[in-house]
Amino acid sequence: FRESLDLDSTSPKNFGRAGDFFRFMENLGEAERCYARGFRLDRTNANLAKELAGIYRRTERERDALAVLDMALREGSDDPDLAWSAALAAHRLDQHQATLTYLDEYEQHVPDQPWVNYYRASALLSLDRPAEALVATELEATNNPECPFAAAAFRALPSPKR
Repeated sequence: FRESLDLDSTSPKNFGRAGDFFRFMENLGEAERCYARGFRLDRTNANLAKELAGIYRRTERERDALAVLDMALREGSDDPDLAWSAALAAHRLDQHQATLTYLDEYEQHVPDQPWVNYYRASALLSLDRPAEALVATELEATNNPECPFAAAAFRALPSPKR
């Protein structure tokens, strides 16, 4: 793989394949280096962004993971999985407004999915927007009938002061 990278050092796919190999071998440092180089060559490559973010998460660098996902989205990648991953990363980092932004982006591509409005309601409650959180809770109940606990947990919270 190193030799192939020397032969064509401008191919993001070459760096992605090398990163996959090093990740499989559990050489996270080399995997990160390859994914990062490939991602620098093509900021819209969703696969490279996801893999690099995954390495960052495995090495407890959640902010770096979110930065990579955000950069890919801002550069024009329209893979909904990037927006979903970014929403979850922002949620883990308590970046509630960012969570809402990424969820909106995700829903533009994949509407009415389970769990989206669970995370939306959580972010809205953290932003002290309980009326909007209740709307999201009801949407979650509609979109995720197999898992009523998510909506029931938010409904059980004390009602906002009027």
